[in-house]
Amino acid sequence: MDGAREAAAKNAPSAEHVETLGGGWVAEEALACGLYCALAAESFEDGIVLAVNHGGNSHSTGAIAGSILGALLGASVIPER
Repeated sequence: MDGAREAAAKNAPSAEHVETLGGGWVAEEALACGLYCALAAESFEDGIVLAVNHGGNSHSTGAIAGSILGALLGASVIPER
């Protein structure tokens, strides 16, 4: 969790930065990756795109990032499409 917060504060969002936190294949890695994506994102959509475009367990990191962003920003930021 500390690594996710530090990476989000220091780095421009990228799939490479997601992967420094692990592949998301175990719970603690998936949570760290999803948290990083939620914290680093400029918008709901940017966070989801970042979370699902890395070489690891992207469906889990996308679900986690989406849950965090939805809780933080509210349902109104979720695109209709």
